[in-house]
Amino acid sequence: MLKSRIIVLLLVVFCALQSAMAQDTAALDTSYKYKKVMIIPFEEQMYLCQIQNLLANESQMNTAQIIRSFRYSIASSMQNEFLYLYSTTSLIHLVEDSLKDLRRVYGSISRTYDAVPEEPKEENKKGLPLLKNFERKKKEDNEKTHIQNGQIVSHYDNTPRFMNAVIKDKKLLPYLYKKYGTDLFVFINEMDIENDLSDPYKVAENNYMRILKFHYTIYNFKGKMVGMGVVSTTFPSTENNVGNIVKNYFPLITKQLATKLPQPKVPKVNTATPIESKTGGVLGK
Repeated sequence: MLKSRIIVLLLVVFCALQSAMAQDTAALDTSYKYKKVMIIPFEEQMYLCQIQNLLANESQMNTAQIIRSFRYSIASSMQNEFLYLYSTTSLIHLVEDSLKDLRRVYGSISRTYDAVPEEPKEENKKGLPLLKNFERKKKEDNEKTHIQNGQIVSHYDNTPRFMNAVIKDKKLLPYLYKKYGTDLFVFINEMDIENDLSDPYKVAENNYMRILKFHYTIYNFKGKMVGMGVVSTTFPSTENNVGNIVKNYFPLITKQLATKLPQPKVPKVNTATPIESKTGGVLGK
């Protein structure tokens, strides 16, 4: 009888240990669908700004210096924000060899203005293809806006649009994946700074806002689009300093971009209530 009780007790202890180990393993499991993100900043000519002279005068910088600052700064800001989700790398911040790859990237893509994809309704997101609405709009779209001789050619249309990146060279992403270990690619296709002149009274008082926009496309290493569109924020018309725009408003942009990435697959763990926690703390917060 005593032997049977001992065996039963050992089985109970063993099961409890297995359960605890399973919980610990789940809590520490940080497996991701994707492992590493590559950031590809906009090309120099893909910068549209309605206040270029004001920026140059206030910041004491020429156009080339301003564009360089914005390109490097958006890549840095994205790296700082994305690191909470993935390992990251940026072609613009690496060695000369990577700059050759960056030039190869620019030569391997085409750009088109496409309708901004509709965000699917929350209740319909599950089970629907991510880009279903975009593909439908693109099929129906007859807009002729395009890049011609390195310049943006546009016709009037009130449909919200973004600058999209289309991969022409099917070997590009597998090449980058093999060389850098990156399986997710975020293309910043265009940067815009516009004046919001919709309220004439605010314009007269020089109290209007400006709009900072970044157009983006996200691909995985297999060449599938997993995200696209525009992220934007506003800043006062009195702000014309490049450094201040980078410091105060780029982080707002990159926080939005981070939400557009496929989110890490972190398993849910059943947490203890304050009463159940032996440490007296609330677990899982």
